[in-house]
Order: sequence, then structure tokens, then C-alpha cells
Amino acid sequence: MKNILFDLRGQGLNVLITDGKTVQYRKSCERFSLQDKALAGKVLADIGSESGVKLDKAHLILPAEDVAVSIQRTPLMSGADAEKVIRRRMVKETGDASPILGVYPAVSGGGDRQAFIVETVKRDPLSSLVGFFGDLGIRIQTASTALPSNLKALHQIQGEALHAIALLEITKDYIELTALMGAQVLFYHKMSIPPVDREKELEEGKTPERIAKLQVYRTAELVYTAHAAYQHDHPDTPLAKLWIAGSGSTLSGISDVVKESTGFDVSQLNTFGESVEDGYLYTALHGLALGLLDGTAVNYLPRDLSWQLPLGKTARMATAGAIGLVLIVTAFAMETQYGRTKALLETRLRESTAREQPGKGTDPYLRNRQYLTRLMSSQTAWYPMLGYLAEKTPDGVYIGGLTFQVRQEIPSLEIDFVTPYPSQVGTNKLLTRIIAMIDGFSGLRRRGEPSISIIGQGGDKLLHFKVACEVTPL
Repeated sequence: MKNILFDLRGQGLNVLITDGKTVQYRKSCERFSLQDKALAGKVLADIGSESGVKLDKAHLILPAEDVAVSIQRTPLMSGADAEKVIRRRMVKETGDASPILGVYPAVSGGGDRQAFIVETVKRDPLSSLVGFFGDLGIRIQTASTALPSNLKALHQIQGEALHAIALLEITKDYIELTALMGAQVLFYHKMSIPPVDREKELEEGKTPERIAKLQVYRTAELVYTAHAAYQHDHPDTPLAKLWIAGSGSTLSGISDVVKESTGFDVSQLNTFGESVEDGYLYTALHGLALGLLDGTAVNYLPRDLSWQLPLGKTARMATAGAIGLVLIVTAFAMETQYGRTKALLETRLRESTAREQPGKGTDPYLRNRQYLTRLMSSQTAWYPMLGYLAEKTPDGVYIGGLTFQVRQEIPSLEIDFVTPYPSQVGTNKLLTRIIAMIDGFSGLRRRGEPSISIIGQGGDKLLHFKVACEVTPL
């Protein structure tokens, strides 16, 4: 199974396409902007053409500025209870009733308190990202961050060793220092790099070489600050090794300057080995790929954003228009049936009045009159019914269409439930849950057995599960 992975940090785009553990394609693009959809579309189209892979779904590492990091401490308690305490604390601090959090236990240095590294993903930028790629025809399946991805990659070289190592990842706009001992997180620190105004510096007479050195030294100052913070938190746990990765690891002289700042020998980290020459550019993506492979990848994508049709903006507008058309046709059919029923009722009332024996309950006209009167006074409550379907339809399933018909004066509704194929239909018992949902609504009575069909070609197959129901008056 191919996984398409995007790293959006560093004001650019790193792409990794894997087939299991094998790297099929990789590319680092500097000319990529989330503010320029036309340019992004061209870059992604070129990547699809070069790789020969359809870019219809992807896994993301979010931009660093969209993720806030804090250190939270709690009294000694279970991890589950600590997460509840931290979540309540973050709800109060952020004002968000359901903040998107990642909580990672960290070595606290003893005492009666325990420490956690907490990531808070900003919901609005995440929603915008999902919409941005959705307009380009790409469905986002995973939204992760550098911290858990780099930890996964570091575990490949660290294992269970009882010495401390650190990864310094440098992009164009941030440095991230991650330290761990065995499987435990020791320290995490993220700092933004002050930008260098190249044009202004050139106007002031600085040479390109001088500007490059200025960028190196600004980065080195931040590295020194991050390392000093690590030493303050863990004075008795010196680092045995410092790795360096990211696009900034290629800056001329950066290794020597970092060595002067920290006192450690610095080596570029390539977790791929010799199979990927420039693997140091894709360390976080490699960790995310490994997590997807064994099911441990961290995904911050909320449920309300996790299912969206992989369609462009035009196609989504067409889909919305089709749904609107279905509702209009349904309303027209209901209005037409109402008019016919009303006319028939008036005719029967006139005929019944003209009869000499209107009091007998066995008279067929009277029975029809009573039936029609009940029908007129018991109109179907469509609003509650559609609200019930929207609320109770299981996650991972959407309603592809509604077909309303009237047969022998009995209204019926066929509902087309759609989900990707293959999917979690069996694991999550989606079909059983759909039937239980229909049977749980008093306004619907199933007619016959549901029909199941699989439509599509190649990897774009959809499972259609159609349920026909009689609409009963509420």
C-alpha cells in the first residue's frame, strides 16, 4: 500500500512516497506556498507526473507555527488521570471546549510531580489545510507533527539504550531539539528563527557569503539557548550524541558552529541508511511512515474533518447542487401528493354527504374519508427525520442520495449510504449499525432487505448500501 506524506514545515514542501518500508519517491520543494493555491496545484501536479502516483490522499506533518507546545506538571497519578487533568487545564487556558491535544510523558527528574510535553494543534488552521488540499482533490487522512514522528525515527537508532541522545532539526523558520533516553522523552524545545531580510542586507552592502554566515550564527544562538535549557532541566544527564537533520543541516559550517555551542560532535542523521542519500531531509516523514506501517502514528485530525470527499471545489459544489436538487424534487413530490390527496378528500366528502346512510361505519366511502382525514392530520415530520439521519449516521459513512416515492398512497424513502471500499465496514460493524439506526426511528419502517453494491475502478471504489423504508406518520 502506497503512503503519500507531506511535510509542510520550513515554508516549503517535502514529499515522501513509500510502498511499505521502501521509498518510491522523494522530493524537497522550496517553491510551495499555502497562500498560493495555483502554484501549489502546479507543484503537486508535477509531483504526481514525476512519481506516477495519483495524489488523491495524503498524510501531513503540520507547519510548526500551527502547533503550540507547553510543559505541564501534575501530581503523581496514572497517565489516563493525568491526561484528564491536563485537558481540563487546557480547556480553561484556551477557551476551547474540545482542544486538540497530544500528551507525551517526559522524564521529570524525580520528586512528587510528573512532567508531560503537551502539543496543542490549532483547529482553524487545520480546518483550512484540509479545505486547501480538498480543493486540489486530495483527501487528508492523517495530520501529525514533528515531535511524535521524530521520536519514532529516533527509536530506530536508539532502541532501548540507556544513554541520552538528541536530534536537532533545523528548517528555514524553526529549530526543534528532541532528546530521549531509550523510549522516554527527556526534553523538547522549539524556537522560531529570526528571518534574514536578504534584500535589505544586500542593499546595506553585505555579501551573499556574509548573509549566509549571519543565518548560521542566528541559528547557532538558538541552539545554544536550547541546549542550555536542556542542561538546566537535566544537569546530571549529559547527551551522549547530538544528531542534526532538516534543510538547515546543509548550511555551510553549521556543524562546526553547533559543536562550538554545545561541545558535542555533530553528525547528520539519516535513518534510511544508504538507501536514501539525502535522508536527513526526511527524518520526520520517515518516522511518520513507520508509524503508519505499524499503526502507531499520531493523528490529530478530528472526526468532523476526517471524512471529506476527495473532490475539487467544483466537484463539491456540483455535489451540493445535486443534493439540493434531490430536496427540491422531494418537496415537489410531497406538494403534488398533498394536492392530489386534498382533491380526493374533497370529492369523497361530497359523495359521502350525498348518501342517505352516512352513519354506518362499514360504508367504504366513510372508511376512505376516515383514512384520508388521518393521513391529512399526520403529515410526515421530514425535518426531525433528516436531522436524525444526519446525527446518527456512523462515522466513516455519508448519505449519497435520498429517493422519495409514493406507491399506492404510501410514501417510501430509499436511502443510499456510501463508504470507501475497502474500509472498516467489518471491523466497525457499519452495516449492522446502519440497520439499527433505521430500526430505531419510529418514522421509518424497513421494506425488504437492503442492497449492497461496489462501484468504481482501481483504488477509487465506493460501497453503496441502500435501504428502502416506508415513511410512517409521526
